[in-house]
Amino acid sequence: MLRVPTLPLTTRHSPSLYPWQCATPLDVPGTLIGLDRLGDAAPFRFDAWELYAAGLITSPNMLVLGQIGTGKSALVKTYLHRQLQQGRSVAVLDPKGEYAALAATDGLLHVRLEPGGADRLNPLDIPAGSSREAGARHRAGLLTVLAATGLGRDLGPEERAALAAIAIQLPDDAILSDVVNRLLAPDQQLAHELSTTTCALAAAVRPTALELRRLIDGDLKGMLDARS
Repeated sequence: MLRVPTLPLTTRHSPSLYPWQCATPLDVPGTLIGLDRLGDAAPFRFDAWELYAAGLITSPNMLVLGQIGTGKSALVKTYLHRQLQQGRSVAVLDPKGEYAALAATDGLLHVRLEPGGADRLNPLDIPAGSSREAGARHRAGLLTVLAATGLGRDLGPEERAALAAIAIQLPDDAILSDVVNRLLAPDQQLAHELSTTTCALAAAVRPTALELRRLIDGDLKGMLDARS
C-alpha cells in the first residue's frame, strides 16, 4: 500500500489538489448567508434546525472561526437578525456589550448584570408552564451550578441532596436568600429528610451556603440577589 505523508492545508489551497469538492446547494430552506463561491455562486442558506429536521445534520450547532477583522461579528449579528425575522428566538451572552444595538433594533430585552447594577435576574424563577416537580428540578440544577462554579469544584453528596430538598420546599416567589438561610440554619425537617442532624448538616453544607451568600451580600451583590 502506498503511504503518503499527511499535508495540512487550508480551504483556500485545497481546491488545487482536489478540485471536485464543489458541493451542491443545500436543498433546505434557511437564512440567507451569502453566495457559495464553490457552488456556482448559488445562494447559500443555512438553518441548523431545518437541517436537523431534514436529517442532514445530527447536532444543530455552529462554530464561527476566522482571523481578526474578517467579519465574524458582522456575520453573526446579521444572521441573528435574519433569524429573528423568521420567527426564531435569540438569547446572547454579551460580556462586551456589542449586541446592544441589535437588541434595540429588534426590540429584544437587554439585561445588564454587574455587581451593584440596576438589573436583577432571579435564578430561582420557574419557567412558565412547568409543574412543581419540574420547577424544583430546575431550581436544584441552577443552585448546584452556581455553587459549584463559585467553589471551583463538584458539590458533595450532602450538598447536592440538601439543595434538591430545599428546592422542593421553596415557595414560588423564592429568592437566593431563602436558600442561604435554610443552608446556614437547617431545620429539623430538612435534617430528617437527609437522615442526619441539624448540626451535622449545617457543617456539611456551610461552604455551599457561604458561596451562595456572595451573590447576596458579598462582592457579587447586585446581580442575582432579588426578584427579576
